[in-house]
Amino acid sequence: MERYSARAVPNASPVDVLKNFRGKFELVFDDGMVIQSTGMQLAMSRYAWELNKKFPDVGLYARHHISTFMKEDTDFKPSTILNLNSSIMTDIWDVYYRNNDSQTINHMQDVLCKPSWILTMPSSMMS
Repeated sequence: MERYSARAVPNASPVDVLKNFRGKFELVFDDGMVIQSTGMQLAMSRYAWELNKKFPDVGLYARHHISTFMKEDTDFKPSTILNLNSSIMTDIWDVYYRNNDSQTINHMQDVLCKPSWILTMPSSMMS
């Protein structure tokens, strides 16, 4: 089975991810965990990873992959993406709040208080 580093994926667009990743493959995350993924799961995760791009001190962990919140390979529900975003936001809060820098905390709150559909929208689509 093919194995890829999850760390390289945020540099590609979700559409490119969907075009280039077919079938099942393995992803290696910053925490050393390896999980199986499909192209669709990776593309859906990639949308949420816009949060990771906006807060680069947060690692890219296996718990930031959509399959963590799915019962089956194709079980996408609105709550699935909300749970994924919540997991990433919790890690952002933990990393940046510990920094205790008020300017960083204010920025984090400004970004995280936007509706989740804006948070996961690629920057190129926001202008």
